[in-house]
Amino acid sequence: MSNGSFSFGTLQSFLADQPLSFKGQIPSSLTEFGIRQALFGSYLQDDWHFKPSLTFNLGLRHEMVIVPAEVENRLENLQYLSNPACNARSPLLG
Repeated sequence: MSNGSFSFGTLQSFLADQPLSFKGQIPSSLTEFGIRQALFGSYLQDDWHFKPSLTFNLGLRHEMVIVPAEVENRLENLQYLSNPACNARSPLLG
């Protein structure tokens, strides 16, 4: 429980946003997370002159983002709503 914890009795109460209970902490005791993610990008551009009055300016951009990770491996994910517990690993990893 880093910022707080909601408890729901059923899937229907979760979808209706009707929690059974909430446990929270005062703001001064909250844990900071060191989430890291990298973005790599490249861009190519060229001008094609077909006539003196007709020029095509073409460009291609590609970006790649890596899966977010936390420096102390404290991220969790819930793979399925029916799972009883979360998995302590980076999200989006099988």
